[in-house]
Amino acid sequence: MHSLRTRASLCASALLGLATLAGPAGGGLARQAQQKPIRFGDIVISNFVRAEFELGNFTRAVGPNTTVDAVDPRQNTRARIQAQSLTAYLVPKTSNRVDRIEATGNVRFSGTRAVPGGGTQTVRATGTRGVYNKLQEVLTLEGPVTFSARQPAASGSGQESVEGSAAKAVYDGAARVLTLSGKVQATVVTPDTPAEGSSFSGDEVRVEMASRPYKVIVHNPSLEGKVNIRLRDESGKE
Repeated sequence: MHSLRTRASLCASALLGLATLAGPAGGGLARQAQQKPIRFGDIVISNFVRAEFELGNFTRAVGPNTTVDAVDPRQNTRARIQAQSLTAYLVPKTSNRVDRIEATGNVRFSGTRAVPGGGTQTVRATGTRGVYNKLQEVLTLEGPVTFSARQPAASGSGQESVEGSAAKAVYDGAARVLTLSGKVQATVVTPDTPAEGSSFSGDEVRVEMASRPYKVIVHNPSLEGKVNIRLRDESGKE
């Protein structure tokens, strides 16, 4: 439910079709008081210093640490996006479901989801701008981008992880597929690798995290990439 101040702003601006909620006049955004969290459709927006709404269409919030939280209890997923500017668009002709969120400026993403067999996958990523398609659970980040993900190993002992950097990253949360492209540097750790994992670099690296252990596909037409696969021996030694 919107705060009283938000609802008052919306009512006062209804004839114009646009509502604005801002901090005190004077001073830069960094010095303005942050507003109380508001609910827009099925997301919560917090830590912003200015927000505007186009009724039934979108909301835009700005501030150094503007935050959007999206929770889907049916899928047991949580996603948080932080950036200097966030714009959330509703699904057309609805008032309670957000379709996508566009972020610019110091973008930070964190998310969790339950994985089959038990346990939780955690994901973190950073970039300069991005789009999160909430309905399809697809995150697209442009960079430079950093990305890390961790989940329990299928055996129940140990964990699998991937971390790296690239010019662009696309993460399909529902399929648990990560595609890194442009000057990719990635490290994958599974129970089959030593602690330092296996490293991959190239034009594009695709990591299928639903495969147990991970499936890695390297696309390297420039021939500038390198693959360094390290495995433990049968005794478990490196």
